[in-house]
Amino acid sequence: MTTDLPDSGPHDRARAQTHPEGRHAARDLAARGPRHSRTAGTRDLGTLSDAVNATYDRLDELVEATLEHWRRLTPPVADVPQPVTADGTAGPPHLPDSRWLLRAALVAADGLTFTASGTATFDREHTDFLADLGRDLRKDGVTVDHYAAAAEALGRALCQINGLPYPGADLTYKAAEAAGLPEGLTELLQTLDLGVRITALGAVEDEDAGIPAASDAEVLEVQRRSPRVTVVRLQATPAPTWWAGQFLQVRTPSDPGKWWSAAPSVAPDPSGLLEFAVFHPAGEPLSATVGEHWVVANPTGALDMPRQGGTPVVMLALGAGLSPLRSLILATPDRDTAPPVHLYWQVNHRSDLHEYTGLLGLARAFDRLTFTPVVTDGEDATADDDAAWFADGDRGRFLTFSGPGPELAAAGRPLRRGTAAGVAVEDLTGHPDGQGTSGPGGIGGIGGVRFLVAGDPSNPGGAAEVREAVRVLTDAGADPALVTAEPL
Repeated sequence: MTTDLPDSGPHDRARAQTHPEGRHAARDLAARGPRHSRTAGTRDLGTLSDAVNATYDRLDELVEATLEHWRRLTPPVADVPQPVTADGTAGPPHLPDSRWLLRAALVAADGLTFTASGTATFDREHTDFLADLGRDLRKDGVTVDHYAAAAEALGRALCQINGLPYPGADLTYKAAEAAGLPEGLTELLQTLDLGVRITALGAVEDEDAGIPAASDAEVLEVQRRSPRVTVVRLQATPAPTWWAGQFLQVRTPSDPGKWWSAAPSVAPDPSGLLEFAVFHPAGEPLSATVGEHWVVANPTGALDMPRQGGTPVVMLALGAGLSPLRSLILATPDRDTAPPVHLYWQVNHRSDLHEYTGLLGLARAFDRLTFTPVVTDGEDATADDDAAWFADGDRGRFLTFSGPGPELAAAGRPLRRGTAAGVAVEDLTGHPDGQGTSGPGGIGGIGGVRFLVAGDPSNPGGAAEVREAVRVLTDAGADPALVTAEPL
């Protein structure tokens, strides 16, 4: 049994715009939880729908049996990069959490479309979800052999909990009938096999396209630019495949059991140079040492900028959300056809404007770019954790990043207080509540503006902050169809 997969290659921008969650949306879709409509309490296996309902009622039993077979069948993981400390100590392989995989399976089941003949396929959204899941798991060394083992473990477990013999990995209707399997269970085994095959095909597509499963990234430089911002520069081998404006997943030696998301703040570079600006609580700086090796993988996100003029662009960068937007600015040639861009960058404290000087320099170099810094707090924090950074004798060389000289500062727009969305609405409409028609840098009013909003996916409140910014914009008259935001 087969299903249609997207015709486009893994780097087709049209696909990312068709699916707003962007490439590698599996993690985001999995967070939604299951929506499958079912009838509880049945053990009938006569039809596929009955078999699905009966299986939902025995999920714990199925998971336990599946894991028992999986431990026996699973092959070793592939050789993929692992985080390595500066003294050469490599971290252990990272294995996907079985509970997360169960949640992903439940989400995939939401996409089942039952046919009149009693079979099922996955709808387009969940087909993409499964294919992206396969791409995502490559970073942990999961191979096609693992998917074959997963299909067999699931099949054996389903038969086991129903007291029936397993008919073999290459299931045919004749073999199922010979084994005495009910028709519904046979179709469920076929459907599970279909889902596993779609997932494996996503991994194969990326492998055939030459996209690395993961890249080793050596730390070249660590800059403690503020009490709450650390900038890390790395050299990745092989160069990861990503678009400007996307986020990458990252593993570090200090926390090898966790993948987290960060966006490079530079344009994609064929030599593999990367730069991450990581926001963190004061007094809890990012653990990073020159010479250690990180692992980066899996580009995700759909932030993009028009290549032709016509629709002006307003960017709202919330904290670490500056990085993907700065990458887009650097990757867009400054030509006559490029749209005018105004960037609002919001941070909590004045000292966290770690790229203030650089952005003013870009705005002076690119006629199409204007920039407004926005600070939510009135003054810099004076806590002991902040004082420790300000007392550091090495901080002087980083102050130039957030403290531009008078001549350069005069070339930019004044620092504002509030939120990026609130200041943008006031500038674009002439009023804080969204009434009016003015705008910065020749942008014009709010109605015809393309908005790009970026936050920090590694911040637990980052998505909520982005959603609130989008709400403020749309309440003031922004066209929702012209708003792209990450993460949501």
